[in-house]
Amino acid sequence: ESLEKQTRIAYACLAAGLLLTGCATKHPTPNQTTPSHGDVTMGLDAQDLMVASDAAVPSLLESGIFDRATRRPAMLGIGRFENRTSGSFDMDLLTGQIRSALLETGKVVVVERGHNATDSSSQADALSRPDFTLSGKVIESRARTGSVNQSTYIFQFSLTDSNNLTVWAKEQEISKFTRRNPGF
Repeated sequence: ESLEKQTRIAYACLAAGLLLTGCATKHPTPNQTTPSHGDVTMGLDAQDLMVASDAAVPSLLESGIFDRATRRPAMLGIGRFENRTSGSFDMDLLTGQIRSALLETGKVVVVERGHNATDSSSQADALSRPDFTLSGKVIESRARTGSVNQSTYIFQFSLTDSNNLTVWAKEQEISKFTRRNPGF
């Protein structure tokens, strides 16, 4: 009987411990990676760019801005995207994913780079002038606390109309953590 009682107490303690551990565990948000002892790149990779574009496109579509365009489908220009991070990556990976996702909706057609409201004044060029221009930048912020290094990448997206008025904006953060090995 005492063995049975000890077994029940042990199971109860185990269950309580699992319950408390599960409640106390902080799970990373979808745009963060957890601290790691292994090799984790602090720079941006293709997955990070996909996360950023996956956040921007639904927000842009939910705004309804393309539904209010004077032309349908709206003509979208892809403007300048700046990389203000310490690393280099092909910005076309980001803009290509956004372009593809928006084209699939049928709400926009894309005017190729080099065409915007200031390029020319002829009537033919006015017809290819975009209704909206999407631009953006990626900014990096670094911090270190003890043995944990953090890099936060802030994706800033902006949509302007043909009068250069901002009609939509979105920010998406992606944070990466690494833990320095002791003794280094």
